[in-house]
Amino acid sequence: MLTWTEASRQETLQTLACIRDWIRAIASAMDHHDVGFGQGTTEAWDDARWLVLGGLGLPPDLPEPVESATLLTFERARLFDLAIRRIAQREPTAYVLGQAWLMGYRFRSDPRAIIPRSHLAELILNQTVPGSNEEPRAILDLCTGSGCLAILAAVSWPHARVWASDISELALGLAEENVSDYGLSSRIALLEGDLFEALSGQLTPEGGFDLIICNPPYVPTQKVQNAPAEYALEPRIALESGPDGMDFIRRLMQQVNAWLAPGGRLVVEVGHEQAACSEALKSLGITPEPIWLDTAGASGHVFYWEAHT
Repeated sequence: MLTWTEASRQETLQTLACIRDWIRAIASAMDHHDVGFGQGTTEAWDDARWLVLGGLGLPPDLPEPVESATLLTFERARLFDLAIRRIAQREPTAYVLGQAWLMGYRFRSDPRAIIPRSHLAELILNQTVPGSNEEPRAILDLCTGSGCLAILAAVSWPHARVWASDISELALGLAEENVSDYGLSSRIALLEGDLFEALSGQLTPEGGFDLIICNPPYVPTQKVQNAPAEYALEPRIALESGPDGMDFIRRLMQQVNAWLAPGGRLVVEVGHEQAACSEALKSLGITPEPIWLDTAGASGHVFYWEAHT
C-alpha cells in the first residue's frame, strides 16, 4: 500500500506509470483511509477515476483502452498532489478539481456552495415531474446553491423563465458564474434572500409559479456533526436544518401555496429523511398529502405536491 504523504512522492511517481495504475492505487488508498463519499460518487473506484481523469483534463467518458496510456512526469506529479488533497486532507473531489458533473452537465464547484448532486436533476431533464403536461413557463428554484438545478430547468424547458434564490451571497456568486457559462443570464434571475423573501419587490410571474423545485437543507444537526470530514467543507447552512432536519421544509410548506399558480407543482428533495419529513408534514396538517417519487438513483427521496385553492 502506497502511503499518500510527501515522503512517498518519489516512490509513487516512479511506480505508477499509466492512467489505470493511478486510478487503481488511489481507489485502494481511499478504501484503506476510509475516505468519505456521497458528494457526487458513492464508491472509491468512481471517485478515483473522476479525480484522475479530471486532474488530467480528460473527459469522464474516456474509453477504457486509453487508460493504459503512460503518463508524463509532470502529469504524475499533478495527480500525486491531487491525491494528497483528496486522501490525506479529505477534500471532496469536486472541490479538488473545481468542477462537478450532474446528469452529464459540468458545473463549477467550490466551498461557496454544496457540491451539485440531486435526484431532482433526473426529473427535470427527463421532464418526468408529475402533473400538468404543459411546459412550465415560470419556474422557481429555491436554495439554488451553485445554480445547477436552475440551469437544468432552463435547458429542459427552453421557453421558461427561471428565478433562482438562495440565502447565501457567496453561493449566488458561484451560481452566477455557472449561469454565465451556459449563456443563460437573460433567462435565469438570481435573487438573494431567505425562502420567499428574495421575491419580495421583484418582478415575479403574474398568477404564481408553474413549478417550484427545491433541494433544501434537510439534514438533522446530529447527522451533520457525525458526517465524514469531507462534508465539513461544504456550507453548513446548506445542509443542516434543526434537530430533525425539517425546520426549512416546515416553513416552506406553510408558505408555498401562496406562490404557486393554480395547479402549480412543487418538488422537494429530502434525501434519507422521508420518515421525518412525512411526520413533519402530517403534524402541519398539509393537504393533499405529498406523493413520494422514485428515481433511477433512489426511492422516496423526493416528494411532489400540487397547489390547491
